Amino acid sequence: DVRVVADMLPPRDVAITEKTLSAMPHLPLWARAPSDHLTMTPATLSPSHMHEGYELAYGASRGDARARGVRVHRVLELLRADSNAHATAQLVQFAAPDWNEKERVALVEKLMELRAHEPWLFANTRMAEVNVSGTINHEAEAIAVAGQIDLLIKTPDEIIIVEYKTAVTVPASASEVSVAYILQLKVYAALVSQIYPSLAVRCAIVWTHAPSVMWLDEQVKTTPFPDKKIMLKTGIAA
Repeated sequence: DVRVVADMLPPRDVAITEKTLSAMPHLPLWARAPSDHLTMTPATLSPSHMHEGYELAYGASRGDARARGVRVHRVLELLRADSNAHATAQLVQFAAPDWNEKERVALVEKLMELRAHEPWLFANTRMAEVNVSGTINHEAEAIAVAGQIDLLIKTPDEIIIVEYKTAVTVPASASEVSVAYILQLKVYAALVSQIYPSLAVRCAIVWTHAPSVMWLDEQVKTTPFPDKKIMLKTGIAA
């Protein structure tokens, strides 16, 4: 319990010397002894910030498009495997009460199609907004990482990392996805593989504009990490 009372400290215009320090008997020895060295906190990589160093060729979402994507993201987090059209419509109404009926009906139809085509997205153990931190090895050094994964889905054999992206123009194929998004998933995969060493780690993006799923396993596997300095410069935590 360390408490510093104002009248125990020397006036601001008085230089702090060994004599003035010794005049503060209530401070413990460790607080009065000079430090041999300072331990600097290492820079922390934030995967979700890595896009700041790369151009998103197909354009990131802005304004109303981003707001729409955030709402679709919310509905997708709340949907269940047994959610029928009526329940889905209620979720859309909850997430977007200011939308007109035509917009809500169109989204419900797309969400029902997505659930039919990608049942794994809703039928397994789901963990939303998962905070992860740890270190990844790169260039013979450990890089500290802290981030938040939009969705983790656990099956008996796999752990699937899902990121929601709100870009208005969806890439036509996985090969056209920005390297920033690939590297974000690659960093998460490196962390998640340490947590679930016995499970295969897979990566996918859900484009909220469609909405649709795009698997990126091959891109994550074959895209190399850039130089460590570049990684920290583009993905440094705020």
